[in-house]
Amino acid sequence: MPICVSPICFQAMAHPDGELAIVRAVASVDTAVGVSIYSTYSLEDVARESPNTVKFMQIQFYKDRQLMVDLLKRAEKAGYNAVILTVDIPIEVLPEIVEAVRGTGVEVYMDSGVRLGTDVLKALALGARAVFVGRPVIWGLAYKGEQGVTKVLEMLRHELKVAMALAGCASLKDITPSLVMRHAASHL
Repeated sequence: MPICVSPICFQAMAHPDGELAIVRAVASVDTAVGVSIYSTYSLEDVARESPNTVKFMQIQFYKDRQLMVDLLKRAEKAGYNAVILTVDIPIEVLPEIVEAVRGTGVEVYMDSGVRLGTDVLKALALGARAVFVGRPVIWGLAYKGEQGVTKVLEMLRHELKVAMALAGCASLKDITPSLVMRHAASHL
């Protein structure tokens, strides 16, 4: 499923199980999760909760480079599959970024502003490998813990399927840039 969970800090503020509930929900819908460096549970605890779930470790650039190295080694040892390096960009430049990394093996994911299945469809059409969703997941977590997160992810998956059907896409491979109309910014 091209809908993953964003690395969100301090998830236990929304629900006592925090990241542990989210990683279990992610496993139940067979997708991936980003784990924040500011998680309320250790990255090892999150990994042990769902060892077979694809987990991305969020890392930031610190002056203390050894801290970064140590965090990456911990994540690797715990079984994390990838690292998230965040670059803030407007969605309009997503196709240019995808083109710039084409052939390098770098995958491009979009995080931020995804609320509907149509948002997912647009991001995929513009070249993202998948999207990361944050706020709706936290809302689900606060509402009903693991079950609430599962419900949010299932709703987004259903909305994506409907959007794909309405766009004439039988599979993810059928999603192309032609589905998105891009307009020049208006100065009015």
